[in-house]
Amino acid sequence: MAIPGNVKDLEGAKFGESSVTPDRTIIYVEDEAAIDNLAAILIAIGGTSDTTSTVNNVTVTLADTEQAIALPANTKKFLIRSRNNGTIRLAYGVGETSTDYLTINKKAVYTNENFYTSQTIYIQSSVTGDILELETHV
Repeated sequence: MAIPGNVKDLEGAKFGESSVTPDRTIIYVEDEAAIDNLAAILIAIGGTSDTTSTVNNVTVTLADTEQAIALPANTKKFLIRSRNNGTIRLAYGVGETSTDYLTINKKAVYTNENFYTSQTIYIQSSVTGDILELETHV
């Protein structure tokens, strides 16, 4: 597939960019070298990549009881898993861990890369004293 627009080269990685709106740009890549260098390409066109990654261990006080976790402001991505093999229910609204939730099974990792805001997530674990490993990228 040919790259539309102005083709650029960064360390052998060929890419092009096309502005969709003043604050949104689409990057087109055509080879493995470009895919391997996406972070460098993003920075080369004036974007930013993850600047701060933080790991927090959140203790679940009681099994099957909703608990709120406030994610940092401007969170771009988060990952969550149970250290103690609990099944996690995750929701984005108060009270939804009993009605409208995502199930994160034992030994699974859940990630959401569609954030550009601060958000509170709501969780339940099937294990009292479970440690939830939460990694956030701001």
